[in-house]
Amino acid sequence: MFGGVNKIILSGLLLAVFVAFGNGASAQYRRARTEVVEDVVMRDSTSVNSYYREGTAFIQFPVGKSFIDPDHADNRAELSKIRGNLDLIRNQEAVEITKVIITGYGSPEGRYELNERLSVERAQAMIDYMKQAYSEYFTPYTEFEISSMPEDWDGLAELVDADDHLTDAEKDKIFEIIDFNDNIDGRDAELGQINDGATYRYLLDNLYPRLRRVYWRIDFRVDETILHQISDTIQTVIEIPGDTVGYNSYYGGRYEPVEEKEPIIPYMPSVALKTNLLYWAALTPNLALEFYIGDKHSIGFEGAYGNWSINNAKRDWKYSATMAAMEYRYWFDSSSGGHFIGFNGGWGKYNFRFNDPKIPGTGDQGQVYGGGLLYGYSLPIKRFFNIEFAIAVGYALVEDDEYINYRNAAGERLFYHNRSRKTNYVGPTKGSISLVYKF
Repeated sequence: MFGGVNKIILSGLLLAVFVAFGNGASAQYRRARTEVVEDVVMRDSTSVNSYYREGTAFIQFPVGKSFIDPDHADNRAELSKIRGNLDLIRNQEAVEITKVIITGYGSPEGRYELNERLSVERAQAMIDYMKQAYSEYFTPYTEFEISSMPEDWDGLAELVDADDHLTDAEKDKIFEIIDFNDNIDGRDAELGQINDGATYRYLLDNLYPRLRRVYWRIDFRVDETILHQISDTIQTVIEIPGDTVGYNSYYGGRYEPVEEKEPIIPYMPSVALKTNLLYWAALTPNLALEFYIGDKHSIGFEGAYGNWSINNAKRDWKYSATMAAMEYRYWFDSSSGGHFIGFNGGWGKYNFRFNDPKIPGTGDQGQVYGGGLLYGYSLPIKRFFNIEFAIAVGYALVEDDEYINYRNAAGERLFYHNRSRKTNYVGPTKGSISLVYKF
């Protein structure tokens, strides 16, 4: 009996440990969010008379893009926050801006490699914009530093925990996925399966946009001989635990600085699978692979093959086409989408034969060699999918053989070679409207 009691006690202890661990796994995301408060000056205790202001700007970018358009969405209002803080700093006497730090944050949808690249590119775009638009605030000695948080899973978990729309069951499932799925890209796919995608659509529309942001920090140094003027100008100087100095507001609690990371500018090659709808319209199945060999460079390989015929008493039709080509592209923005130029080259073989009342007794077969300059635009339409438009103009050599078919007295169909010719062609060499899947 004593042994039975021990087993019961041991089972209870194990259950308690399991429950505690399970709650703790989600509790790490249930901490109160440490908000970045712009109306506060932080003292940098690592350097004499050094201070900084920080804030968050929700700069919106077109899908897959990394340039800043001030007139897009609410960007102008968000950018004005940064200029306003620069004004507050420069309005003090003998103040020098020493460093600008930008951290780009991203939301989890899409491939991690793409998000990683975009977060760095967008942080760099913010730096470039500030250098150009706010150049009067900086000196030749001002340093600029970028870092990135490609997919802010911690931030997502905090937003989920604070959201009143999501049910407890949905929240628990989301925390479970974040805690235990080590495959970063797999997490987002697993989120998409909750409630047949309804939960994921809510995350995409309501929470993910709040994760896409830019954290900024402006470091500045004050001449120690005029430190007393700061108190007079600022009106209210409050010493806050955690080495902060607040003015015209009170920053409650200890400041926990955002972890600063070294700039991360990696590139992980990705592949796109595509098919040209115009070839399908010509009854020619086709497939292409594109390999991204750099942020703005890619090489593609394309193949097509179609073969069909009709043979009966009234018609003798044959159509076959084989094509292989390759191309190089340079992308103006990034290989995730937008405008591109390049060049291509390829080979094709064809065989056409028609024998009916409209086109009596003719047939052609031959080969084509050629290449040209390429221009196109790739439009992101949904997560991993793009639709792509391209045209090439160049030169092609066409080697063509013409045949005539006829029936002899016995009713047999015979062919004879009518002529051979070579044609030098200059003009459009390719047109495509393609569906693209990137992975």
